[in-house]
Amino acid sequence: MKVLKYAFLLIFIVLTSCSMDGDAPYGTPSGDSYFNYAKDGQAISIAGWEAQRSEDTFMVIGAGSDGTAIELNFNAFGNMGGIWAYNINAIQQDKRNHYFFKQHYFDFELIAVDNQLNTVEVAFSGYLYDDEYDTNSSYSYVEGSFKIPYIDVTPIVSGVKVSADINGQQWHATEQYSFENDYQTLSFVSDDQYVLSFIMPTEGSFVGTNSFNSNSAYNKVVLSKYNTETQQLEEYTTAEGTLNITFQSPGIIEGDFNLTTSNITAGETVTITHGEFKILSN
Repeated sequence: MKVLKYAFLLIFIVLTSCSMDGDAPYGTPSGDSYFNYAKDGQAISIAGWEAQRSEDTFMVIGAGSDGTAIELNFNAFGNMGGIWAYNINAIQQDKRNHYFFKQHYFDFELIAVDNQLNTVEVAFSGYLYDDEYDTNSSYSYVEGSFKIPYIDVTPIVSGVKVSADINGQQWHATEQYSFENDYQTLSFVSDDQYVLSFIMPTEGSFVGTNSFNSNSAYNKVVLSKYNTETQQLEEYTTAEGTLNITFQSPGIIEGDFNLTTSNITAGETVTITHGEFKILSN
């Protein structure tokens, strides 16, 4: 899975700021707010926090009095993105949740969002790994909960999203990775087992409606599913689908899609409807 070295958070794209930049977090425990956190069975006192919301995405950092921190990225639909435990002064984050099928390895509950008081309440527990693609790598167990105020921030690019109904269930992407060979492949994950990939040309205009099937080389959407036993993605065979590109500019592609796909080995058919996207292209 070396292509995943190009992975980055969809949430990070739309937030104007996603780090504490060495400054103290603006929030401190007061009133009804709280932030409980433990790592590997040791309670860590949270001295302060930073919490931002940009459209439907949240970024929360709890800063411990010992110089460590827990960072959680998630959306207003209750889907988690990247979750990290690290030292505030370190150049890179330390451990994070598994990149694929996050909810299989980590419990995350968005308890409440109060849009009037601008507060968010969450409970979480699970494993964070040295290698987010390998559950056999070293790990830490973290758990905690918080109810804290957040500030609204303006996104760099508004409306960035990938959403759809997968077998009738709402699906919202939280992270994106990409790579190029003959075409560009833009892949999106949420916290469940599915991955949606858009395969498009690297150059030129491709606004319009594209019908595709398993023989189509590009201008198509592909569904993959993460296998927890093999720790690999399994690509489904597309029976038919439609990719409608409604807008294209340098760096941005927008439109809608639907497809029917199947895994013959598993005897499973997956139908994807009401797909919508506004994505940042290579």
